[in-house]
Amino acid sequence: MKNLVERQRKVVLSPYDLTWPEKFAAEASTIKAILGKNGDSLYHIGSTAIPDMLAKPTIDILAVVKNLAAVDLLAPLFEKNAYQCMGEYGIPERRYYWKGNPTRHDYHIHLFEQGNPEIERHIAFRDYLRQRADVALSYANIKYCLQAQFPEDIIAYVQGKDPFIRYIDYQTGQVKSDQLNAVDAIVVEDHNPKWEKWAAAEMAAIIRTVGLPYERIEHLGSTSVKHLKAKPILDIFIALKSVEAAAQWVKPLKAMGYVYWEDNPDPLHYRFFKGMPPYGVQRTHHVHIMAVGEDFDRRVAFRDSLRRDPEVAKRYEKLKCQLSVQYGLDREGYTEAKAAFIQEILKKN
Repeated sequence: MKNLVERQRKVVLSPYDLTWPEKFAAEASTIKAILGKNGDSLYHIGSTAIPDMLAKPTIDILAVVKNLAAVDLLAPLFEKNAYQCMGEYGIPERRYYWKGNPTRHDYHIHLFEQGNPEIERHIAFRDYLRQRADVALSYANIKYCLQAQFPEDIIAYVQGKDPFIRYIDYQTGQVKSDQLNAVDAIVVEDHNPKWEKWAAAEMAAIIRTVGLPYERIEHLGSTSVKHLKAKPILDIFIALKSVEAAAQWVKPLKAMGYVYWEDNPDPLHYRFFKGMPPYGVQRTHHVHIMAVGEDFDRRVAFRDSLRRDPEVAKRYEKLKCQLSVQYGLDREGYTEAKAAFIQEILKKN
């Protein structure tokens, strides 16, 4: 039922509306009356609570109660006020309610008992973006570009935002246990047809956020080749006229949730990671910045060879599957072990 309802919802983003805080205040009065003495606090959270933020026009309300079990007895009162009672809805120890059209909700209530860590996590996320205009702008750009790729797939849209949100949770000290316990292992998965759209959204968001000149931007790596098994990491390569200009990209990419590899021994190749534990649960994006030229062209040529020749792609897939088992957590060793195959293919072109 959950996935069916979610798939029906479209991704509709609106510019910030000055009436959103007023709508929260009005609805909060209704919720306070329903909760009665069991109610503790109500907070306006989510993107509509962040000034100037692009957002789905849904007012997200965080409700805190003294006794969660007692809330279930109030279902008739919520329903009388046009709310759909959804139970935990995927988050333990939560009660979730929505009001409005099934394809476009007007209000969400996320209800927790006092002391639940989700309370502080939601508030900390909101406050961090209120205080950091550069990060808020990055988040708006990420959402805008995800909407362009997934206007009718809210699940993919939400998944596309998750690495950024988890990065902010880490920055605010609200990191989840699954991030802290995650292992940065090499895992090869079946091809996901959404990788191409997620990469397109991320590249567009980078261009909007950074706002600096570049020569080329390409989605490379195995996730850019249809039907090819791959590590689920979107490799984005950016070519500049001069690698010295890459230093100006560090700050805006950090605002997008990227970790910059400051100790990279190769000064001609800037590298950034998104989703890497403990900033996330698994790597989702790599950004590589280098000067336009032969090295960049080689990488594009190898991708195009895989796209052009299914037999070569299958050989490469088999090699990667073997090496992922052999090297486990050794990413540098895994990459070096592929070098001979890549050279062989490039020599034939």
